Amino acid sequence: MTDPAIVGVDGGVDVAVIGAGPAGLAAAVQGASAGLTTIVIEPAAIGGQAGNAAVIRNYPGFPDGISGDELARRLSNQATLFNAGFIINRAAGLTPRGIGYSVRLADGAEVICRSAVITTGAAIRRLGIHNVDRLAGKGVAYGTTVSEPEALTGEDVVVVGADPSTGPAAVALARHARNVTVVLRGGTDVSLSADLVKQIERTRNIRVRVNSQVVDAYGESRLEGVIVRHRVSGTTEAVGVHGLFVLMGAEPGSAWLKGTAERDQDGYLLTGPDLESHQARAQAWPLDRAPLWLETSLPGVFAAGDVRHGAESQVSVAVHEGAIAIMLARRGLNQSRRRLSRPVELSGSDGLPDPLPQVPLPEIWRAGRAGCDCPDAQERGRAEPGRACLSLLRRTRHREDVDRPDPGQGDQLFEPPGSGAVRRLHELRRDRKRRGRRPDRDRCRLQPRHRRNP
Repeated sequence: MTDPAIVGVDGGVDVAVIGAGPAGLAAAVQGASAGLTTIVIEPAAIGGQAGNAAVIRNYPGFPDGISGDELARRLSNQATLFNAGFIINRAAGLTPRGIGYSVRLADGAEVICRSAVITTGAAIRRLGIHNVDRLAGKGVAYGTTVSEPEALTGEDVVVVGADPSTGPAAVALARHARNVTVVLRGGTDVSLSADLVKQIERTRNIRVRVNSQVVDAYGESRLEGVIVRHRVSGTTEAVGVHGLFVLMGAEPGSAWLKGTAERDQDGYLLTGPDLESHQARAQAWPLDRAPLWLETSLPGVFAAGDVRHGAESQVSVAVHEGAIAIMLARRGLNQSRRRLSRPVELSGSDGLPDPLPQVPLPEIWRAGRAGCDCPDAQERGRAEPGRACLSLLRRTRHREDVDRPDPGQGDQLFEPPGSGAVRRLHELRRDRKRRGRRPDRDRCRLQPRHRRNP
């Protein structure tokens, strides 16, 4: 697997992707290929938990299946070819900053981005048994659901669960496997619903072992069996199986966003329509428009993959959501650019020409930085920088309290009131009021120092 480019970020980026699982890598490919400056932040292995899968059989385009490591390698190489950067670090916080966000890293550094895609996934709860973990992908499968039960046709299978998906998984496996053993730490009335208990009792090849737990596994290159211990009597029994499914739920990787983004009771990020049904919707969503499908309670911040409430735990679905999240983020970025590029319109009712051509307003002109105390700047300056800048241009009482923009910002030579051509215009208008007639344009030769964008 080719190592992705490790980069440092001095300035801001268009999109910061937090997490390098299938959803994050797909978002990186989609964003970088669209021309957005894209950074991927990942503290561990590229590919996430999907990289441990021995074979993914239901991924489109691979009829014979593809390993998780191979898929992660291809996605990361593709993202690198499109100049996406990778930062090996852990995201520790996300706060609004200007028209974007600041991603605080574990080492104290920060990445400034205009939009963010959260793809931190969900950490599968494990048994913590060495031999079981050693055989992961070789007959042992961790997850929240059972995928491809037909692959175990005619085999003996054990299902360990404390998750609501345990019962349905056992029933689905029983249609293909020869025998299915369900291992529960408590009783059936605690772990399974009444309807599932009746359905399991009617299924002849399902056996339920209550008050029990898997304490060990054995096998060299592949799982050959597990050791089951009764929690009350302490007796152990070796059960020969070729498949062990551990369905103990997952812990979403959203703890670092607690108090920042809205989450459900299990910690999964609420997005799109789920925000509307949330009881704190009025406080959670600050804009007039409805949130987009994958958009979190933070406008411009999207979630994709297992970290999202209601997501399907499939690699192909995660890849799809990662690509869609970038498409939605691009829509927001384009709207932001149009909002910041509204032309400057000055009143010409006095007969004089407008002193400035139609040029876009640079982002640096914000009321918060300009120190303007007018009502327009206080009410709308932070949300719409262009409106605050326009108020500065229209009010002649704002003079030298605005810093000049950096000349290195391109061809936008933009002068605030009280300097250059605009100051000369004010002098002409005062002259007209004093003399009671219109100034001679030919004599004045007003020549603004601005150039129209190409």
